[in-house]
Amino acid sequence: MRRANIPMAAAAVVAAVLLGVGYRVLFPSDEQRIRQRLEELVAALNHPAEGLDAMTRAAQIGRAFTTDVEVQTREGMTIRGKDTLMAIATRLQPRTEGLNVEIRDVSVTKDDETHAHVELTATYIDPAGDGRAIDATEFTLQVVKPERDWLIARVAPVRVLER
Repeated sequence: MRRANIPMAAAAVVAAVLLGVGYRVLFPSDEQRIRQRLEELVAALNHPAEGLDAMTRAAQIGRAFTTDVEVQTREGMTIRGKDTLMAIATRLQPRTEGLNVEIRDVSVTKDDETHAHVELTATYIDPAGDGRAIDATEFTLQVVKPERDWLIARVAPVRVLER
């Protein structure tokens, strides 16, 4: 009788594990959703496009941002608005086609149910070269959840000491 209980116990453990994994896939945490949004943005940034495809790519990039997004550049310039950001992405595509962006060291901290901030390192890689990073910048992002999706509201480079 005791051996008959072993398969039942094993089946119960497997069912519990599958249920737990299924729940996480069907109902991801806010942190997972924010990370997924960033991965989608990176995929859109790294996808080469021309003509109408470039406009589609810009729209994919735009989906990650609020309409009133503010992006600060390392040079101190501020880009305001999703439409402006999408227009810049469309125009820059031919010049950045050979570069790939990777994000590393992503840290997500929820401030409350609708606000979070993210710290990450964006690494720029030239795949035509030897695959090494040609530049890296640390960024802080403010993300908001106005409705169902997490969107990037502010982007700023982390200032580091320079000589």
